[in-house]
Amino acid sequence: MYSHLNDDAEFFAAAAMEGDTVAVASRSGLVYSLNATTREIKTVTDVGREITCVSWDKAKGLLWIGGENGSLGYFLSPYRVDNRAINSHFDEKVSYRGVATEIFSEILAIAAGTELSVVDATGRLYSLSNLTLQTDEIKHSPSTRQVNGSIKGLRLIQGENDMRATFFTWTGHRVCFLNDQTCVKTIDLEDSGTECPEIECAAFCPERGLLVIGDNYRTLRYVVELRCC
Repeated sequence: MYSHLNDDAEFFAAAAMEGDTVAVASRSGLVYSLNATTREIKTVTDVGREITCVSWDKAKGLLWIGGENGSLGYFLSPYRVDNRAINSHFDEKVSYRGVATEIFSEILAIAAGTELSVVDATGRLYSLSNLTLQTDEIKHSPSTRQVNGSIKGLRLIQGENDMRATFFTWTGHRVCFLNDQTCVKTIDLEDSGTECPEIECAAFCPERGLLVIGDNYRTLRYVVELRCC
């Protein structure tokens, strides 16, 4: 029996690290280290966003972490073997850091080697090299890449509304109201402290101009009196 993990989300990814240590990640964004011999479980980091896959880079001592909307980052592990592979100015306690890429869809798989191989939800394979590893804490706020990520849902609007929208869509961080010709209104999901919520579902009541958003932290958010401008 292993110790109980205090996380309600499903565990979705795992990667073998050094010796008997395995990294286990949950969709909610938590990463744990699990020792197969002692059966000890420790919380390693909270990346603040949904995790879809992980991969261990033994040469650099990096745990690569993939997520929705092309989010890619890494965690500098204390189990790294070759300190020379990492710039000397890294803080020993460095936690999750983001990496800028041109990937816009959910990352489904990562394989760490001489180059970093990444597969996204569209089936495209990327070979990434010479990635700039950030040493400073990243800001978790909706970037252009995040709000323009893959569309997660679409709903027709039944009834008249002040925006004259006929349907709306949402990505991980943005709801867009559209008519047959253009986008008439956008609502961005803001970060809350250290949490970086992502939209899981949305509903709109045209009579009241009320938008209800459900996120991956099981929180409901209300936007009222939506108008075109």
